[in-house]
Amino acid sequence: MTTCTEMYAGEREGAAAWPLAIPKLKSETRDGTDCVELFGVPIDRVSLSGALTCIEHWIDEGPCGRSRLVVTPDTTAIMRARRDPELRAIYQRADLVTADGAGIVWASRWLDALLPERVAGIDLIEAYCERAAERGDQLFLLGAAPGVADAAAQRLQRRFPGLNMVGTHHGYFSSSEEPAVVSAIARARPDVLLVGMGVPRQELWMVRHRSRLRVAVMMGVGGSFDVLSGRLPRAPRCWQGVGLEWLWRALRQPKRLWRVRLIPLFMLRILTDRALSWARPVYGEFKGSSTSTSSSWAWGTRFQSSRSSLKTKSIRSARSIFLI
Repeated sequence: MTTCTEMYAGEREGAAAWPLAIPKLKSETRDGTDCVELFGVPIDRVSLSGALTCIEHWIDEGPCGRSRLVVTPDTTAIMRARRDPELRAIYQRADLVTADGAGIVWASRWLDALLPERVAGIDLIEAYCERAAERGDQLFLLGAAPGVADAAAQRLQRRFPGLNMVGTHHGYFSSSEEPAVVSAIARARPDVLLVGMGVPRQELWMVRHRSRLRVAVMMGVGGSFDVLSGRLPRAPRCWQGVGLEWLWRALRQPKRLWRVRLIPLFMLRILTDRALSWARPVYGEFKGSSTSTSSSWAWGTRFQSSRSSLKTKSIRSARSIFLI
C-alpha cells in the first residue's frame, strides 16, 4: 500500500502516562514522519498546502481497508489528551495531526522544534473545498445541531461552485440511531467525511467506524460547522493574525471561558517541562563526573548557557505571551 511521500503514513507508538513536552523529531517518533511531540501527542510539521497534498493523495489512492484519520487538535485538546490515555492513543494513531492553535506553534518555537504554521481545521476545510470543487471529490458533513450541517453545506456550495456534497447529518443522534447514520454515509459513498461533534466524541466515533465505512479520509473538525453555516462569526483577520482568535471566541461565547483556563496551564507546563529538560542532563553530568572540579565546571557551564538561553527565550516569549 502506497504511503504519502516523506510524511504521514503508519502508526505511532504509545506514550507513557503524563508525558513531558519534550520535542521528538523524525525517526525518534515514527518512520518517515517529521513531527513535534507535545505531552505524548505528535503534531506533524506540515503546512496547509502540505496537508492538502496529503489528503488529495489519500483520496486518489482510495480506501485501503480503513479510512485515513485527520485530526486538528487545539491547545485545549492537547491538554485534555495529556490526561486522557484513550484520546492520546487516537492522536498517536492518526494519519495526520495538524496544529489548530497558535499556542501549539508557540510551544514548538519555545522547544526549538518550530512548526511551519498553524493549520486550523476550518482553514483546512475551506482550502480543501476549493480544490474539491475542481477535482470533483464528494463530501459528507456529520455533526453540529440539526440544520447547521445543511446550512454549512449550502454556503460552501455557493462559495465554491461545483462542490459535490453528497449528504449531511446532525450530530445529535442516539446510540440506537447510529446504525442508520452509518448506513446513510455508506450509501452516499463520500471521498471525505467531515465530522464535527467536538473532542473527544468525534475522535472516538471516527476510530469506531474507520474500518466499516469505505471513506478515503475522515477529518475531525470540532465546531467548524457553526462558523461555516454563519451561525457563529469567526474572529476578524486581525485577531487571527496575532494569535488571539481563542480570546475573541471566549469573549463572544462566555461558556468557553472554562476551556480557555487550560491555555495558561498549557504555557506553564511547557515552560516547566523545558526547564526540566535542561536540569536533567546537568544533574547527570554532576553525578557522573570523576572529580568535583570537572563536576563544578560542567554544572556552571551548562547553568550559564541555560540562563542565557532562558533569558533570550523569556524576552521573546513575553512579546507573545497572549498569542495562544
